[in-house]
Amino acid sequence: MGKRWITAVLAGVIGSTMLVSPAAASLHPCAVAAQRCEGTLEVPLNWADPQSEKISVRFVFKPHSDRTRPSAGAIVALSGGPGGNLGQLELMAKPVQPLLTTYDMLIVQRRGFGASSALHCDNVDVYEPETITACAGHLGPRIQYFTTDQRVADINAVRAALGIPKLVLYGSSYGSLDGPAFAARFPQHVEAAIFDSPTLIPDQRTGYAHGFLGQDGMNGLMGGLDYACERSRACRALPGDTGSRMAKVAQQLRAKPDPEVSLAKLVMAAGGPDPMTTRSINAALDAYLNGDPAPLRRLAGLDDFVDDPNGFLRMVGIGFLSYLCNDVAWPYSREAIPAQRKEQLAEYYERNPEYPVTTAETNGEAGFVPEWCVYWPTRRDAPPVPPHATYPNIPVLAIAGTLDWGAATNAVALADRYRSGRALIVPFAGHATSTYPSAETFEACLSTAIQNFIIGRPAASSCSAENFAAIGQFPLRSADLLTTTVQTAMDALASRIPNSYIMNTRDELPGLRGGKVTYDGPKATLHEVRYTTDTVVSGEIRFTETQAEADLTANGKRVQLTWKPFEAKETMWVTGSVDGKRFGRWLPVT
Repeated sequence: MGKRWITAVLAGVIGSTMLVSPAAASLHPCAVAAQRCEGTLEVPLNWADPQSEKISVRFVFKPHSDRTRPSAGAIVALSGGPGGNLGQLELMAKPVQPLLTTYDMLIVQRRGFGASSALHCDNVDVYEPETITACAGHLGPRIQYFTTDQRVADINAVRAALGIPKLVLYGSSYGSLDGPAFAARFPQHVEAAIFDSPTLIPDQRTGYAHGFLGQDGMNGLMGGLDYACERSRACRALPGDTGSRMAKVAQQLRAKPDPEVSLAKLVMAAGGPDPMTTRSINAALDAYLNGDPAPLRRLAGLDDFVDDPNGFLRMVGIGFLSYLCNDVAWPYSREAIPAQRKEQLAEYYERNPEYPVTTAETNGEAGFVPEWCVYWPTRRDAPPVPPHATYPNIPVLAIAGTLDWGAATNAVALADRYRSGRALIVPFAGHATSTYPSAETFEACLSTAIQNFIIGRPAASSCSAENFAAIGQFPLRSADLLTTTVQTAMDALASRIPNSYIMNTRDELPGLRGGKVTYDGPKATLHEVRYTTDTVVSGEIRFTETQAEADLTANGKRVQLTWKPFEAKETMWVTGSVDGKRFGRWLPVT
């Protein structure tokens, strides 16, 4: 995408009033580095006032490996969070690795985290929200400048100090808010942009982001599960949709609490983008409503989420509040004091009832970011993107998975704002699509699409992570021994469906109605597993991505099976034998 030459072009504008002039008389030493270079740049706390306090911003620059050739350009990794992990550079470099022989790569740590002038407060306790206000008071008025509009000015300063004329923006998760913010403010320094899994999308009128309220996430979750269910005839045949089924279960739990399925666990059981839960949640909800609690109780029991919001906040850092509380358009006044904001938030919830469960039911008295930000002052009008921004005519590729809590909708909307924008939606993929922790079925396709996009070649029109079909029922009793044995085996391998990165870390999982399954690499061992109440299955399954072979005993009969286990099909061809009698049959798996 064009050549790079050493230059010290420093001009740029933030909004209509914020002059950006790094005023570097010479380039940073990393500009001529031949190997990975870690550097620090001193920048103004307030880019509108070059004489304001100076803070340090850390960055890592990775020059192209083929030193016999000039740089073809520079890719800047805009990591998510909001956090400041410089280690995200290697993760985000993976999809574009073949290009890094000629392309440089850069990551700039978000101000307020790590070595970039981190914000620190002791004793913040979200159960005592006044401590959030106390923290802000301790940090003082300077916290108003730890925001995305200032963060992208830092990136531009590093760009200038390295002598890079234009950047390829590569934003992931929250970094996909940095991307439009940078492109709108510094269009002359943008070659192209990739927005992966945008969790938030800026409002075109105000420039503030939206999409972080609990109901936004719930709508995205329900939409992703509905999408998976609609792809399966058996699941599609269930009455209602995911939201209505969950609402009925929630209503039942409110009337008669289940010690094994709290309302919080109900949401968590459905909420992970893991293939095992996506495959089975709708059938489990339907079973619960029809008097069979075992499937949903099993999913709820698999939830190892630790409800420790204070631990979460300590892990990500106080800067998390500084960004989210400012960057998002919350349903309360930015100028109001906490008591007024709390009242306005309560009025909003009353006007807009949450469905199928409420934030209070899932998060308890601690609430989550909307409740925390009530107590964090936002003294400055600082939208991430300037109000009524004009989006530059640059090539844009917006990527998201359908199981990513609304990111697919955001990706389409964001791509539509650019004349040369297009969306690439990956069925059955979860969050941070291009750097998905386990992406066996679509990683090569998506990486190739990103690489081709960067170098100006036609990118793939589609990639897919679909390798299973959502089931429609959990039978209580066996229809016939062979069908039940196959379904027991498929259930035992559900946690090993490719693209799983949650359930596939477990070395032991419970059977649906008794027994257990243990895992050792490509081997699953069933220990008296009951998928139905009247059939007990034991034995071993050895499997790869393309074939499974089982040697099992089912109610005393020896059953040997061979099949392709990870396909988006509701029936599959199974061969094998029952007590030595050979067969080959199409059998239902959903």
